[in-house]
Amino acid sequence: MKVWQIPAKEEIQQCMCPTMKKKDLVAQVWQENANKPTMTLEEVGELEYQNMVERTKREKAQAEANKVDTDSDKEEVDDR
Repeated sequence: MKVWQIPAKEEIQQCMCPTMKKKDLVAQVWQENANKPTMTLEEVGELEYQNMVERTKREKAQAEANKVDTDSDKEEVDDR
């Protein structure tokens, strides 16, 4: 046997009111003590660009090192 509890009229109105939910959510998001950004969008972009340049240099150096290793391996196989 299941027992169903019918909510009061006030509870139904609170659940059905989307503007109240929206106001509550906005109040939660826009709090005064929220963390402020520590850097600007331009600073983040510059940092990402520098990381990309460094990563590209590392990958290029690694590719060159791999190319040299494979060439020396071929010579050893040829010598056998």
